[in-house]
Amino acid sequence: MGREIARKSNRIMNIRSAPAIAIAIAIVLIAFARSASAAEQAQTVQLDPGWNAVWLHVEAQDADGRPSSPDVVFAAHPDVDIVTRLLPAKRAVEFIADPSAASLGADIWLRWRRQSVVGQNTLGGMRGNTAYLIHNSSQLPLSIDILGEVTFHSYTWVPDSYNLFGVPVGATAAPAPTFGEFFGASSSHPVTQIFKLSAGQWVSVTESERMVQGAAYWVYCRGGSAFQGPVPFVFPDAGGRLDFGETRESATVTAGNLQGTPSSLTLTRLINDPDLLLKDSGGSGIVSWAITEDGSGSGPIAPATSASIRLDVTRPEPATAASYEHLYRLDAELDSGSAYYQYLPVRASTPFDTADGGGVSLAGLWVGDVIVTHATSLVQGQVGDVSLGGPRLEPVKHQLRYRVILHSDAVGQVRLLEHVTLMQKQRASEDLPKEYVAVIDDSKIGDFIGIEERGGKLVGKRFDTAAYDLPRDPIPAADVDSGGGFDPSTLSDVYLLSLELTGTLAPGGVVGTLTDSLIIDPWHRTNPYRHVFNPDHRKGFRIGREMRFEVDASGSPQAARVPGFGNTTLTGIFEEDVTGLMKSGDTHQARGRFTLQRVSDVTELQ
Repeated sequence: MGREIARKSNRIMNIRSAPAIAIAIAIVLIAFARSASAAEQAQTVQLDPGWNAVWLHVEAQDADGRPSSPDVVFAAHPDVDIVTRLLPAKRAVEFIADPSAASLGADIWLRWRRQSVVGQNTLGGMRGNTAYLIHNSSQLPLSIDILGEVTFHSYTWVPDSYNLFGVPVGATAAPAPTFGEFFGASSSHPVTQIFKLSAGQWVSVTESERMVQGAAYWVYCRGGSAFQGPVPFVFPDAGGRLDFGETRESATVTAGNLQGTPSSLTLTRLINDPDLLLKDSGGSGIVSWAITEDGSGSGPIAPATSASIRLDVTRPEPATAASYEHLYRLDAELDSGSAYYQYLPVRASTPFDTADGGGVSLAGLWVGDVIVTHATSLVQGQVGDVSLGGPRLEPVKHQLRYRVILHSDAVGQVRLLEHVTLMQKQRASEDLPKEYVAVIDDSKIGDFIGIEERGGKLVGKRFDTAAYDLPRDPIPAADVDSGGGFDPSTLSDVYLLSLELTGTLAPGGVVGTLTDSLIIDPWHRTNPYRHVFNPDHRKGFRIGREMRFEVDASGSPQAARVPGFGNTTLTGIFEEDVTGLMKSGDTHQARGRFTLQRVSDVTELQ
């Protein structure tokens, strides 16, 4: 039902393999200007007249990183009039005969209709790796190219229910697997209970029938299932991509073969890098692994075995970008010659002290939102033989949005603010120009006058956030009360009005908090675990937060979608690590996107 169109990128990544108990594939990140296009691909969706069951594995995104709505995705195709998505967690689906989403009820379907009353559409953005029922109101087939971000996908099955399911096929000349080949190794998904949409009707598939690219199917799950295909490839803390962060040097993933015959796994880089280190290696379950000059690696997997694969990353020194992100494709080929695939984005960030600052910070007051899309999960789980216990980064079910406030002064020093009020100085004459100020010390508000009229009076324009508070000045030592007899009233009652950040707020730059600079001490005024009147909770946890704002590069796909990027608007990747909320040594991670608007060019804080 579709085809893949690879997009070239200026990203360069080297791969090599090294002898080890596991297969060692070294990914060497060469210096280049960061861009997000390496994680984007295009999917061509073929829509017949009437209803179509589509597996969309790309995610078109708006400038703020959120999935685009059907209005945007199908803006040039007015014949697409209805798009629906199933909410499988609401209740089990025992059988579906009518392709119309209305036949199952609004309680388990999100709907978008082109011609609808305002407020009736419940489907927002179109997520990738998701099944949709799409209606083509014309009498002719449609072919629609959708460009979007791709991520690694793990299937979640609703037990004792039909699930709308699809798998990417057709990336190579190899034929797609038959339903018997793909599901034969799983007793939870009988082929006799798999249905395809054909000419507006759901009909049973046969074991010898091949899967179709871009098509979604009703697949029954008998009991619980963690089935990920006949050649599963899992890495528990992926979060849709393999993220090495700033300091991580290696990660272990697992590949397996559930079949009784040999299979093979091929790693293909979707860019061409002539500078490549070559070395052969072996490992458990994979007889040999060779990296070729075009950046590919492949090797057989013995029947009913697993293979541990170690991925190593090497960052360039000196660094020339805030982060490096590249895209690979994993092709699983069965003994019959048929194949399916997964995408594997790989990302590594640059430590603050080695990152290129991206030029001079853009001066002024910047106010915007962070949208958290991934966060640490503590839920226990199992995928095949791989345990998912322990903290790991996973997509959130409901995205979290909160406000952030940054200020950059005339010399480029960036600060994090908790609140600020825009005002103006008193003028001796109306003939003199207005002078605006950004007030963070509320005791000084009376020294200035407002900038907008409200209720017949001039008032200031205030911005604040409840997403974070600034630390006490000075921050108490972690062991301040270890000696006994400590009195919290002896601590300073002065709190910072701004927090200095490191780095450059500009396209291609990165800014963030210094280590141990954003600390909510156990007796902090807003520590959520402290209770003033409960003697058992007079002291909270010591909470540490480290934030990182990585601004999109000029010319990147994200920047190209943002009007005024680099002048009035900045977008990019947001990362935050929180300590003190879990057991010692554990870090709660949050990842997402941010959008900042320059609301004033004032460079001085009062």
